[in-house]
Amino acid sequence: MGLRQGKVVAIIQARMNSTRLPKKVLTSIAGRPMVEWVALRAMWANTVDEVVIATTVEKADDILVRKLKDIGLNVFRGSEEDVLSRFVGAARKFKAGIIVRLTADCPLIDPDMIDLVVMAYRENRKDYMANCGIEYQLPRGLDVEVFNYRALLKADSLSTQPYEREHVTPRFYQHPEEFSIGMPEINPEWKRPDLRLCVDTVEDLALVRKVYNHFHGTDILMASTMAVYNYLDNYPKVKELNAKVEQRKLPTPQKD
Repeated sequence: MGLRQGKVVAIIQARMNSTRLPKKVLTSIAGRPMVEWVALRAMWANTVDEVVIATTVEKADDILVRKLKDIGLNVFRGSEEDVLSRFVGAARKFKAGIIVRLTADCPLIDPDMIDLVVMAYRENRKDYMANCGIEYQLPRGLDVEVFNYRALLKADSLSTQPYEREHVTPRFYQHPEEFSIGMPEINPEWKRPDLRLCVDTVEDLALVRKVYNHFHGTDILMASTMAVYNYLDNYPKVKELNAKVEQRKLPTPQKD
């Protein structure tokens, strides 16, 4: 149990059947599939002990699993729709004490941001710590959520709505009476609501490819988010590529 309490596992959810941009997780960016870049950036975080890709048992994801194993990444397969149970299974298999939830469509996730949220979690001793609150006004694509294994099991037992199962963490932030939750202090320079750094559409993909090409592929691992911001500010036509893309919203919470 001691190992579980302290082991930090980044679990990256990924599947081929994404609705807005199918097969995007294996789309090539600077010579590597997008999911590999997310995993590499998670590995770059000092606080992360292990990285796992959590995908589905569906046949469509067989090709993803083969690719991930060829690369040498850890893989867990679970339910396609019940992503919460998929996280529980992955956390159990890899003996996670602290889980960092990431998604495979965020190839510009910042290792320093991961460290910031994990350290804030440890210092504040909360069940759930995240940087993705509306008050932060961060670009989509920098989202980091951190929670412990015990809290994950509790959320799993309490989550009854389909959207809670699909989106993994709504039970935490929509029910603060059940969990202790917190947000880390964020440098105001990070607050750029005008930017979008995730990949949900072809426009998002075009922007991210421009960013990676600018930093010459592998160098992107060492490029800070501030450097990415500066690049986009200096090249407004690139920044405008996905400026009109709207983020999908979660369903309105229902009473249990």
